[in-house]
Amino acid sequence: MTKIYCFSLAMIVITMAFVLPVYADDVPPPAGWESVIPLLSTADVNNGQKVSHVCGSCHTFDKGDGQKLGPNLYSIVNKTPGQTEGFPFSDAMKARQDKKWTYDALDRFLFDPKSYVPDTRMNFFGIKKTQDRADLIAWLRTQSDKPAPLPKRQKSKE
Repeated sequence: MTKIYCFSLAMIVITMAFVLPVYADDVPPPAGWESVIPLLSTADVNNGQKVSHVCGSCHTFDKGDGQKLGPNLYSIVNKTPGQTEGFPFSDAMKARQDKKWTYDALDRFLFDPKSYVPDTRMNFFGIKKTQDRADLIAWLRTQSDKPAPLPKRQKSKE
């Protein structure tokens, strides 16, 4: 009886791992969000650079560039939040130092910054078009000496 129970429980856990959506930080995304993960491998980095102009009023992107109102975003993919030397991050962003700016995390943050990191100082409405976010994140990936590998697993869009 115990062996059957343990086997059944194990099968439920394994099934849940494949069926349940995977979210950054285990928090469901806001309404209207669609994951960029399936689009990244074919994203248009030239359009991503164009989309980045909306970010450029507060951020810089090149290696060694200084900061503006926001931190430099060079090599942001898989970077730890709140780690840009000398930048006065909000307590909300400092509290995320146990996380990484994964593709999924960047996607959700860029969709709605205040929803993803409540109390962030970033006053930005977000980028609602999924393709524009995919293009921007693909372009941000190229802004690095060693671009992060593209994700292999597709995330759920729920």
